[in-house]
Amino acid sequence: MTAARSGDQEKGRQLLLQVIEVDEENEMAWLWLSGVADTDEERRICLDNVLAINPDNQAAKKGLAQLGAAQLGAAKLGVAETAAPEPAPDGSPTSPLEPEPANEIIVRKEYQAKSLAGAILYPEAQVKEWKWKEPQLSHQLPRVEIAASSTFDDVWTQNVEMCPYCAQELAFDDIKCPQCQRHLITKQFRYEKPSANLHVFWVFLLGLGNLYLVQAIYDLIAYQALGLAIWHIFLMAFLVGLTFAVYHRQFWAFVTALALLITVIAGRLVGDVLAIDYSFLGIIEADESIRNVVSSLIINMGGFLRGLQLGAAGLGLAYGLFAVMPDFARDSQRQVADLKRGLRHGSDYHDAARKFARKEMWATAVLHWQRAAANAPNQLSYQRRLGLAYAHLGFFNRSLNVLTAAKNRVTNEETRAKFDKLIQAVEQKQNLITST
Repeated sequence: MTAARSGDQEKGRQLLLQVIEVDEENEMAWLWLSGVADTDEERRICLDNVLAINPDNQAAKKGLAQLGAAQLGAAKLGVAETAAPEPAPDGSPTSPLEPEPANEIIVRKEYQAKSLAGAILYPEAQVKEWKWKEPQLSHQLPRVEIAASSTFDDVWTQNVEMCPYCAQELAFDDIKCPQCQRHLITKQFRYEKPSANLHVFWVFLLGLGNLYLVQAIYDLIAYQALGLAIWHIFLMAFLVGLTFAVYHRQFWAFVTALALLITVIAGRLVGDVLAIDYSFLGIIEADESIRNVVSSLIINMGGFLRGLQLGAAGLGLAYGLFAVMPDFARDSQRQVADLKRGLRHGSDYHDAARKFARKEMWATAVLHWQRAAANAPNQLSYQRRLGLAYAHLGFFNRSLNVLTAAKNRVTNEETRAKFDKLIQAVEQKQNLITST
């Protein structure tokens, strides 16, 4: 968009094509691509794709009208244009509503003969043919309108960048919303989901914590060292807490985990090389009675456990330094109201809209409820949420339009009464704001 505004149409076209390769349903990318297209035919294709994504896009409709595609634009607007029917071969007029005859297909299937005599005497019994017709709908379901009319001219039809919180129109260089004063520049993870390397890293951390738990049990059984056992239990609990925080990609936990792994490796190596005496921690050599009860295998497990701890710490540190760092990389992004990628069904858009609404990103929530209502027009709850979201942002006429259209499709009196209450509440709020 920046390249297109500055007049570099070739660069803008290439970048927009890259956007569309990633997200074929990016309405704004198709719209901007129509502005940097070389030919009218390419512009018409781009605008047609915009209307396929959002039939209510006013800019695309105006663009098609300017290109002289009046018939195509009328089809996108939902205007019923019936052409004069061609006469039948006998001269009688045909009805435009009469369905075309279905294509007939001859299906042939050969069966294996049950015996050699049957194949010779009755060859026709081994072959069957029949006609199959492609089923045709006897009637077409009427188009369901989400709103009573589409005569609004505001930010929702102008395809401008909006604040994701209050739907205020934004300039290109705004880093703070001029209306709600919220900062629009945020730090986002470069990768939306953690990689497999991060899962391996926290598995190493959790495994090292379990090894310290085993070490604590060993200290109590082999040496009766209560102080050392308590220290190892503390290390185990600390590693489990770090594992939980690293799993949720907390950078401070990642740095702390790396520092702890380095400390464990350094301490283990220094302790083994210098043969440090840990008697100050409460280590008591097991007496003869303990040695008789505890087998020599358990007594000699200390070195094996220390080796496992050193190996787990070393592998975890290597993974953390060379494979996990990209998972914590963050990039600065400018927040604008936009649709989330990868959503297909109305329920998906509805769930996303609810999450954005809980974050007070009402403009982004409206975009998702618009798409949810368009994908599932029979779900009146989506239209109810859309109408209330419009009202929350101060678009009262749009809110009343959607709620009234939804109420007119309801046959249950109790549900209609609920919609009447919502409509009255929106009207009262509108009158209150207008009067003040």
